Amino acid sequence: APNHTCECRMGLVMEAGRCIARPPTTAASLEIVTMKPEEKETASAVSKTASFVLIGFVTATLVIFALGRIFNHGRFIHMNIEVALLLAHISLLPDLVGDEVMCRFISICIHFFFTVVFAFFMLEAVFMYSILSNVVRKDGLLGHIGNFAAGWGIGIVVIAFSCSFEYDQYG
Repeated sequence: APNHTCECRMGLVMEAGRCIARPPTTAASLEIVTMKPEEKETASAVSKTASFVLIGFVTATLVIFALGRIFNHGRFIHMNIEVALLLAHISLLPDLVGDEVMCRFISICIHFFFTVVFAFFMLEAVFMYSILSNVVRKDGLLGHIGNFAAGWGIGIVVIAFSCSFEYDQYG
């Protein structure tokens, strides 16, 4: 019979001839970890500054699209991404400490707008695939109305589903 030894790796331990995850030595802490007030203030300032910068650049992009009258199908999808990003970052700006209803509303808005951004990313991928693989000759699979309805509609469906089951968990 061959002579060999088994060795457990990646933090596993040998028990009864099998490698298993090491049992915890102490119970997990249920304490909610919070930042110190000065760290919290710094993090908030950095976050708000980043949001203002993004709002400025996104607004500039939308103005360029409008002034250049660039409304083809690819740019239409980009404009919707920009609008959803703009609204998401505007939603991040209010500092509503203590107001549970508004905090929940802001959380739902942020979830909705970022979901819409990802939906339009998916639609942009479908658009690029349809153009590059010659599935259609031009303008992608969906028109302006189809892209608009699909992008914002996916966000509405996801948020409606989430809110119907986890409304109390927002905020």
